This record gives sequence, C-alpha cells and structure tokens, in this order.
Amino acid sequence: MKQGVRLNNFIELGSSEAMKELAKLGIGVAIAARWIARGEIKAGQLIAQPMPKGKLKRRWSVSTIKDRPLNLPERTFIGLCEEVGRRMMAAQV
Repeated sequence: MKQGVRLNNFIELGSSEAMKELAKLGIGVAIAARWIARGEIKAGQLIAQPMPKGKLKRRWSVSTIKDRPLNLPERTFIGLCEEVGRRMMAAQV
C-alpha cells in the first residue's frame, strides 16, 4: 500500500502469454513492459496505459545456494546485474 493502492485480489503468473490472455478476457489488468504485448497492442487486442514515472517500484534479487562460494561466471553475472541496475536507476533521475 506504499503507493496508495491496495490490491484486494491478485495473482502472479509465470507466463506473459497467460497474463495477456486474461487481460484480453477482461478478467483484470497486467503490469508489464510494453514490448511484452507489442503484437497485441498493434492488433488492437490490448491497450497500453503509461505508468507515472517513479510511482512503481520493483525489487530484483539473485538467489544462490547458501554457504556455497560463487564461481567466476556467477560473480560476473551478479556484477553485470548490479551495473545494469545502477544505470537504470541513473537514467530514471
């Protein structure tokens, strides 16, 4: 409720296709990147409503096995994620 909106009923889906189909059926709305539904928007099946900048926050995380040292590819991946996150945050300002 930090943003002033309370969701009484919601579901989380692991499939963007399922999310789009439910929205097409009028069962609800979805929050996703515009490119996820580019084809459906172009075909007039869905519409996109812009989100106000800075109003929606998303938390990202990387999960690893507890007490196992990270190998070089894992450390590199995490470093790249952190760098991209910093650049994304700087671009929003």
